[in-house]
Order: sequence, then structure tokens, then C-alpha cells
Amino acid sequence: MLHLTGKNVILTRGKNILRGNALVYNLETGHSILSTGDSKGNSSKGNQRVRGVFVPNQEESGAKEKGKNPSSDKTHDTPASDATP
Repeated sequence: MLHLTGKNVILTRGKNILRGNALVYNLETGHSILSTGDSKGNSSKGNQRVRGVFVPNQEESGAKEKGKNPSSDKTHDTPASDATP
């Protein structure tokens, strides 16, 4: 398990971008939980929302035409943080 906290924790998956203040990332499964603060509900001042930009998958329709199963491509969340320890 990876725990990241900071003023600006960023999680990306492909072109999708999520921003929050706390991330719990399971390295074994690739699942993640992004939130505004710790498990006790404490959030940092200022940014009190998880924000995200979701980009539709434009390649999915093209992959079906070529006979490729797009769900067979396994992608995992990629955590990133510009928070300083």
C-alpha cells in the first residue's frame, strides 16, 4: 500500500487526471482511493474537493473495428505528487 498526502496529489490514468490531497494506492491490485484528507476527515485548507478531468476513450471504437478487445489491455492508475516530504 502506498499513502501519499500533500497540497496537490495527482493521479493519472491515460489522459484522465484527478487531483486531491490524499491518495491510498494498492500496488498489488492497482486500485486507488483519492480524497481531500486523511481517514479522519481532516482536509487541508483551501482545496476541499477532489477534482478530475475525464477524457473519453477515442481508440475504443477503432479497436473494435480491428478485432482487438480493448478490455484486454490492463492499465493501472499512476500516482504522482508534487508534495514535498
